[in-house]
Parts: sequence; structure tokens; C-alpha cells
Amino acid sequence: RKLKNVNVAIKQFTPEVFKSPSIQKLGVVYAETRRDPSKPLELLDGNLSVQEYAGAIPLVLTEKNRQRTGSELPLEAWTALIDEEVRKLDTDLKRQLGLTAIAYPAPVHKSDLLNLNTDLSKATISVPFAARPEADIGLVEQPGVASAFAPADWQITSIVDTSTGRLVQVHSGYVGLDNKILEKAVATTGINPRQSVAYVSPHAQAGYVVNQVNNGLVDRFSQSEQLRDHLLYKPDGVVELDMKGALKAQLEEAGFRDDHVEFSPNNTLSDATLYSQSNFLTKGVNGRFGVILGKRQ
Repeated sequence: RKLKNVNVAIKQFTPEVFKSPSIQKLGVVYAETRRDPSKPLELLDGNLSVQEYAGAIPLVLTEKNRQRTGSELPLEAWTALIDEEVRKLDTDLKRQLGLTAIAYPAPVHKSDLLNLNTDLSKATISVPFAARPEADIGLVEQPGVASAFAPADWQITSIVDTSTGRLVQVHSGYVGLDNKILEKAVATTGINPRQSVAYVSPHAQAGYVVNQVNNGLVDRFSQSEQLRDHLLYKPDGVVELDMKGALKAQLEEAGFRDDHVEFSPNNTLSDATLYSQSNFLTKGVNGRFGVILGKRQ
């Protein structure tokens, strides 16, 4: 058996901030995965949860997650089906983007670095997801190699340092902001923020309720000079986060020039072409979208 109606498209494009001759000379490639909302969503046994592998990072393949999909297949057979689709997507990504290897670290809202110069083999698609290094920062220098993260709602900040040729991906959601992950990315990768450009992927923009997720986070943000102005207090007691404003403030604090930063206009809270956790809660569209940054071979 095969999964039916697998609906994953690869959107390769060049952000405006990546269009300079010096960056093009590096062979930088950028892509995101998408879905076509006009096509059916039904997958194995008519359920949607299997689509969580859509960013080329599979589910942790456990019996509990098999049950979530409603599949009646034995765990081993179900795992084999998903693994087959993930490998096909990895092959498609490499062929379309001119890559030989893609690393898929496991983001855990910490600040760990995956250096693809030394640890690439630990995080390719051939390594089970549960065995891959936990990391929220990926460093790429080699031609033919890319880093890929698959967020549910939060942005991946993709950075190109024009002075060193280093590429850096940062899983920079609200927990990352709480940990000052952008400053840590600069420190751990050795990039020069004044000579770097950054593109911020689709994410949950204004309107994301944070106090129902983490009240302690609201308290800490309210005490931060960078972030306090980006909390929106509503009359009904809800506290929302202006993620774009908050991230922009932390990028500036980390040393990036405002005119070297570009934000995707796509909002995971409303864009039906994106797999995201919020779209699942509101529209029944489950999954994650992939963000890939690398250098052509």
C-alpha cells in the first residue's frame, strides 16, 4: 500500500535580500514546502495527521502516533509507509535544489548548534528522527549541503554572511526569543551580523495568544526592554504577541541591520497553503512546512 494524495509541493525562490551578486556567487538556495488547498487532504485511512511529515521530518514513529492517524495497519507497516514518503520527498528536494545532502536536526526550543561541517551524517534522512541531534541552529559552509527545519507555527530565520560565506538557520520562535537565540547563533557560528542578511520564513504573526501557552513567558517578556512593547493586552484578559516586531527587535539587538532583514508576508494563522499547527486547529489542516537553506553543488 502507498499513502494516497500526498500533497507536498516544493516552492523554491530567491528572497530579495538574497539577490545580491555576492550571495548569488555563493550558490545559495532557499525553499519552503507548501500544499495545494484545492487538492484532497485525505491520506491513509482518511486521516490528516500523517501529514506531519510534510516538511520532510517524520513523526516520531510510535504506537501512540499511529493511533492518532486512525490507521489499522500494524506499527511496522505504518512506519514503513511514512518512511517511504519522507525519503521520496528528500530525494525530490535534493534533485530540484541541486544538493547532495540535507540535514534535518530535531528542534527542541533550546540553543544547540548543529555544525554540518562535522555532524552532517548524524542528521540526514537515513537517521531515525529520534536519533538525530537536538538543535535549533544549523551551520552550512560546504557546497551541496543544506539545513532544513520544519516548524509548526514559528519562523525559521535564514542567514547568509557575505563576509565568510556561512549560512545559518535559526529556529527562532517565542521560546527562542526568550532564550535570546539570535544572539547565541551569532556567538556560536562566528558570523558577522553587520555583514549578514536574513530572511524570516512564514510564521504566526500578530494575533498569537501567548498567555494561554506560557504565562511565565509573558512575565519575562514584560520585563524585557526588547520585547515588552510587542505584547498586546486585550480587554478580555488575552495577551497576544506581535512576533514580527519582537523578532525584529532581537535581530537589531544581535547586530543585524534593519535594511538587511526581510520578512515573509505569509501568516501560518491564516495561509491555507501552509501546513501548520494553527491551521490544524482552525481548518483541519495538520502538519509542518519545511524551510531549506543550502549551497548548490
